[in-house]
Formats: sequence, C-alpha cells, structure tokens
Amino acid sequence: ADTTSAIIFGNRDRINTTNTLNINFTLTNRMGITFRMRHYRSSIVYNYFYDLQTNGRLIENTFSGNTTEGKSAYNINYNAFTIDFVYRWVFLPGSEINLVWKNSIFLSNKNVNEKYWANLQTTLDNGQMNSFSIKVLYWLDYQYLKRKNKQSETSQKG
Repeated sequence: ADTTSAIIFGNRDRINTTNTLNINFTLTNRMGITFRMRHYRSSIVYNYFYDLQTNGRLIENTFSGNTTEGKSAYNINYNAFTIDFVYRWVFLPGSEINLVWKNSIFLSNKNVNEKYWANLQTTLDNGQMNSFSIKVLYWLDYQYLKRKNKQSETSQKG
C-alpha cells in the first residue's frame, strides 16, 4: 500500500440515495398502523489526493490510495435498510398501547460501482437485527382519584 507522512487531502465524489415507503392506515378512530421502509446508500469514490503545503495551498501528489492489490483503500459504500412497523391503540383518552417491530440491516463495503438493485440485494443478504417493543402510556386523572378517595371516606363514615 502507498504510505506517506505528509498531510493529505482527497478529492472525492459522494453520492447519497434515499428511498422511502411510508404507509399510514387508520383502522378506527382509536387504532392505526404505521409502516415505514427506508433504504439509504452513500458511496464515496476518491479521485485525486493532494499534499498540504506550509503556505496552506494544496498540490496534487502521486499518492494513489490503493492497496497492494491495486484496489482503493478509501472508497466506501455504506447501506442502511430499515423497517418500522407500529400498531397504536388509544384505549382511553390520553392512554395508549404501541406495539413496535423494528428491522435493520447495515452494511459497509468497497462495492462503490455496484448497480442499485445488485447493491440492495447484497444489503438484504447481510445479517439483520430485529427488535420488538411494547409501550403503554396511561394517563392518571388526579381530580378523579381525589373524588374517588373522598367518596370512599364518606361511605366508610356513614
């Protein structure tokens, strides 16, 4: 691999692609489903490298940034594929239950020239992480509890 002790800068092309599918479905006025699928891809390709001069200017150098196999050591292809699925039920005013499933796949490799669909397939073939969660929000009405407490005290005296 090329090595240098100089301070180097790289001229690079960065391409970001994000594709998202959102679906919101209302079952009733108190129940709904939200589905979100997202694929994010960022690829970075280095074109040239420069040396930093003492005067602050850059001059192009012969540093290729390649490994001993002749492949770029700095180019990167990053992918994030995520799915979020939420079932929401409002069982009382201000109180709800959320059932959530999250699926995520993250991949970083050197395949910067891979076509979109082949890249997506490579990403989907990578290991995925799944998580399930339940969130319960319950709203307590202090005034209601205070009235209930006074009623029970009154019934115990009488």
